[in-house]
Amino acid sequence: MEFHWGKLHSFKAIVERLQIKFTFFASDGMPLRAKADLALKQYKDEAERPLQNPTSHTPTLHTVHRLGFGETLDRVAAQHYGDPTRWRLIAEANSVVDPFALEPGSLLVIPELPVRRRG
Repeated sequence: MEFHWGKLHSFKAIVERLQIKFTFFASDGMPLRAKADLALKQYKDEAERPLQNPTSHTPTLHTVHRLGFGETLDRVAAQHYGDPTRWRLIAEANSVVDPFALEPGSLLVIPELPVRRRG
C-alpha cells in the first residue's frame, strides 16, 4: 500500500497492526463510529531513499500514544513494551523533564526498542 495523509504522499508501507474498536451504533446495529489503531511499516526498496519518518524526517520508526487521564510513563511503557521499567526510553524520546507533570491528551512518541544483535 502507499501512505497518503492529506497532501502528504510519501512512502510505500505494509500494515503491521490494525485494531478497530466500534464505539457507537445505530438502532439497527450498524456501526457509526469507531477508533482505529494502525501501525504501518515503511517498505524499503533499495533503489529508493532510506527509511525515514515522513513528518519529522527521522530515520527511526516509532508509535504515537495519546496520554489518557491518570496514565503514567511506566504504565505506557508496560502497555507498549510489556515492561514498565522502560519508561525512561519514552521520557528521553519526548524530552520529558518531570514525568509527573504530563498533561492528559498529550501525544507521546513511543520509540521502537533497540535491536540486540548477537555477534
